[in-house]
Amino acid sequence: MYNEIESIAFAECHKMTTKDIESFAECLAEGFKGYPLYEHISGSKYNLRKIKAFWVATLKVVKHYALCYSSDSDINSAMIYLPPRTHDPQLLDYIIHLCLKEFLTLGPGPIYRLVKFNNIAQKIAKKHINSNCGYLMAIATKPELQKSGHGKKILNALIDYLNATHQDCYLETLKAGNVALYEHFDFSLKETSHLMGTKLPIFAMHYTNKRRRL
Repeated sequence: MYNEIESIAFAECHKMTTKDIESFAECLAEGFKGYPLYEHISGSKYNLRKIKAFWVATLKVVKHYALCYSSDSDINSAMIYLPPRTHDPQLLDYIIHLCLKEFLTLGPGPIYRLVKFNNIAQKIAKKHINSNCGYLMAIATKPELQKSGHGKKILNALIDYLNATHQDCYLETLKAGNVALYEHFDFSLKETSHLMGTKLPIFAMHYTNKRRRL
C-alpha cells in the first residue's frame, strides 16, 4: 500500500536510482555549502570533495530503505527521508555495504566531529520521536536554484506522503533561518540546544501528520 501512496505523492518528482547516486551526492554537497554543520565537520574550510564522498557512501547505504527523491531528473534538489523504524547509518552499515572507503575520505578529524554530532543529535531526537515517526535526514538545493521552488516541491510531496501514510516526521536544523521555513510546512519547534563545545545551535522540529488521503 505504501508503495502505491509513494508513487502518487511523489508523482511529479524523480526517484533516485543507483546510477543517480553520484548526482544526488553532488547536489547535496553543493546545496549544503555554507551550512553550519558541514562547515564544522569539514574543519577550517568547507571541503566539497569530502562532503560529496560522505553523501555517496550514505546514499549507497540508505537506498535500500530510504525515500530518496529529487525535484526533477536534472537533480537540482535532493531529499533523503528515513521512514519509521529505520535508522541513521552507523559505521557498521558503511562496512556492510562496502562503502567504508568513501566514508573514510572524510578523514579522522571530520569523522570525529560527525560522530560527536550524531551522538548528540540522536539523544535529542529520542525525546521527540515516536514509533510512527520518520526522519528527514537531508534536503538541499543547488545554490544557483535555491528559493526557486525546487525544495518546496519535494517537501510538499513528502507532506502529502506523511499525511496519507499517517507518519510523523522529525528533523533537526542548525540554521536559525530554516526554522520559519519548516514552520511554513507545519513543523513545530520542539527544542533548541547547542552542539557541545561549539556555539552551533540545534533546532529540533516535528511534524504531526494530518491523516489525509491523497
